[in-house]
Amino acid sequence: MRSEVSPGRLDLLRLALPTLAVAALAWPRRRRTAHAGPPRILVARWDGIGDFVLMSPFLRELRRKYPDSRITLLVGENVAQFAEVCPYVDSVIALSPEPKKEDFSSYSKYLLALARYAKDLMALADRNLQGKVDLAIQPRWDMDWQRATLMTFLCRASRRIGYTAGTSPTKAWGNFGHNWLFTDVLPAGIHQHEVERSLDIIRYLGGSVEDSTPEVWWTPDDKHQADRFLDEHKLGGGSRIIAFGIGAVKPRRRWPFYGNLIGLLSQALEFRPLLLSGGEEGIARQIVAAHPSAVPMERMSWRVVASVLSRCSLFVGNNSGPIHVAAAARCPVIEISGHPVGGRLGHENDPERFGPLGAQRLIIRPKGFADDCKGGCERNTPHCITGIKPEEAASEVVRFAESIGGAAIESRECKAPL
Repeated sequence: MRSEVSPGRLDLLRLALPTLAVAALAWPRRRRTAHAGPPRILVARWDGIGDFVLMSPFLRELRRKYPDSRITLLVGENVAQFAEVCPYVDSVIALSPEPKKEDFSSYSKYLLALARYAKDLMALADRNLQGKVDLAIQPRWDMDWQRATLMTFLCRASRRIGYTAGTSPTKAWGNFGHNWLFTDVLPAGIHQHEVERSLDIIRYLGGSVEDSTPEVWWTPDDKHQADRFLDEHKLGGGSRIIAFGIGAVKPRRRWPFYGNLIGLLSQALEFRPLLLSGGEEGIARQIVAAHPSAVPMERMSWRVVASVLSRCSLFVGNNSGPIHVAAAARCPVIEISGHPVGGRLGHENDPERFGPLGAQRLIIRPKGFADDCKGGCERNTPHCITGIKPEEAASEVVRFAESIGGAAIESRECKAPL
């Protein structure tokens, strides 16, 4: 998780320098791969769960474009459980998180840790990628915080594709020099959803896009664990299950009134509340104390969570990973967004850029900004999002629930059970 304080230009340049230093060291050893037949492909991107789910259409369409290619996916450990069952890739390499500056007592110690991490990346590239990749793709449009661009360079692919460092002022400084590491630099393009930005790479490669719907995957064993969880908490049968995603990585995206919302909804709907806390276990316990019928989901794998969500009637939650998992599992979703009406187009909280796709959806947004916020909420606490009152949200949820109908939704099939 990155700091909520906007980094200055000097901090961003410090972020860019290790990538450029490693690339400069590797440059003399750079060579092009020679390979006959379908290109061997590397996709390098490690972000959060939500980002990975939104990348799933890109992976599906990449496989359709290159049905006979060997595709390797380079991701973070946090999403490896989904990546390893993705039917569109042949192999997955999971990377440990990069050292964070706030975990070290001095900047020099942080740089030493970063140097060791960069050395590990070079060793991984030498061991697993060099001479084995023809086409390397870094599909992230915005700031590359995790050195994915560096890995596309270290793999020695003859063709390396990524978005320009000029997509935003922050990226221009933090990813300074990254354009030199690509052979094909894509322009920033128009304001659009992140899914479409990834799919534009397919179009750039000469492919067409048949389906832009995100998806998630789980195994029969994951489904069995989900069945057992639902049975243990008596959530099966014809009961309506409404899941609530009460957490979010960034505090300004956390709506603080879910307990109130559940109480109001209980007066209008028959349902069992399911709580996905994402680190907010204390809040989940408070909600359960006030509403004993609520069931918290804790210490469960994302694939099991996806299988459970596929059997829910509705998901109501913040802009975070679980809402994208729910939508990709074809559960109707309501996002309680912290991006006010009239907010800046393309802001990181903008639901038209990062909103859930794949299911029926409703976005509830504040009517205006709180205090001195402009363009988008930038506070490190729930702020603009508190402009959405529980009564307003409850009214919208009831109206949406009635519009989609049905007491329960049949289990959706996983596209690629193992």
